[in-house]
Amino acid sequence: FLVGLGGAVVFDQATIVDAGGHKRSDEMELISRVWDVLRQKPEIETVVLRGYWLSHLRSELYSKKYPNLSGETLYWQLWEDTFKELHSLNKRVILVLDNISVAFDPLVKFSKVERVTLLDKSVENYQVPFTNLDKGELEIRSRLIEEAKKWDNVQIVDAWDALCDQKGCYLLKDKVPYYRDDDHLSYYGNAKVWELIKNALN
Repeated sequence: FLVGLGGAVVFDQATIVDAGGHKRSDEMELISRVWDVLRQKPEIETVVLRGYWLSHLRSELYSKKYPNLSGETLYWQLWEDTFKELHSLNKRVILVLDNISVAFDPLVKFSKVERVTLLDKSVENYQVPFTNLDKGELEIRSRLIEEAKKWDNVQIVDAWDALCDQKGCYLLKDKVPYYRDDDHLSYYGNAKVWELIKNALN
């Protein structure tokens, strides 16, 4: 049972409020239907969640359940509720921690397309050191890991295990681009993370 909706939160009865103050009610309705299925279908034994953090925390969130909460308080309450309910439903959870985001487009920086000028085609590897990452990203990641470890049904799959080493995360390795833009993985980057997810499922 696969649900993919770019940008939507995984939290039940919650959604992002856009810059104009409009709630994404269509996304909230879809995710609520997903939760209804999970509650009604005990044969669904495993749930794979995307542990996406930075943009959601920096967006305004709305929750029907907690209309008076906002910001980080609401964000972490929703994560706690998510883990708590999946535990009560006896679902095995695989939480896939997200890849990094950067402030530029790696494909433009490393593209082999001839019309891109001033290109250094000798670059084989490009790594972003951990010290250069957004501090907020590191803090949120750390707290999400901390919350996930409270639940014995949650297994963490870390995309960094496939995309990074002890010094930092690769955008380009052996001339293979791991990203297709500033925060979305390429076909090659996705394939590396999928191996980790597949091993966890098995």
